[in-house]
Amino acid sequence: MHCEKTMETVIKTLHYAKVVVGAFALKGEPITHLKLQKILYFIQGWHLAYFDNDPFNEMPEAWVHGPVYVSAYNAYREYGYNTIPFESTEDVVFEQLIEGLPDRTENTAEFLNGLLDHYGSKSAFELELLTHNQDPWINARKGLGPIERSARQIELIDISNYFKSQLTH
Repeated sequence: MHCEKTMETVIKTLHYAKVVVGAFALKGEPITHLKLQKILYFIQGWHLAYFDNDPFNEMPEAWVHGPVYVSAYNAYREYGYNTIPFESTEDVVFEQLIEGLPDRTENTAEFLNGLLDHYGSKSAFELELLTHNQDPWINARKGLGPIERSARQIELIDISNYFKSQLTH
């Protein structure tokens, strides 16, 4: 599984990022860039495991603090460690947020709600530790020091295999 970065890829990743930021805003909970990146990773991983397809077509990079989607990083980098605001001109509900998601199915809302409930209750630091203990990030960082910068990509096949292996646990 290899993917080439295209405008469609960026749009897909950013749409999911907007859904996540919006979902947190609807709950009145703050979300930081670090937490957003980790939740995007879990969305991709579990989506590959359950539905056998990649919702983003973008491979994350194995940065020091865990997986990072460069398109989302660039879109939200101005917020740094601060809360990302949700910018909407109208009142929205979760179902409206997911309406435009690419490849949406009738299971998308249930899938995302469950994932956001589970991982959303954890701190950004807890999510970072989770990713640091998973094979895809570990494999991509082989040979690097703990604080050494890297733009190495985490292979989708590694993400897919890891999360599929977790379905049996």
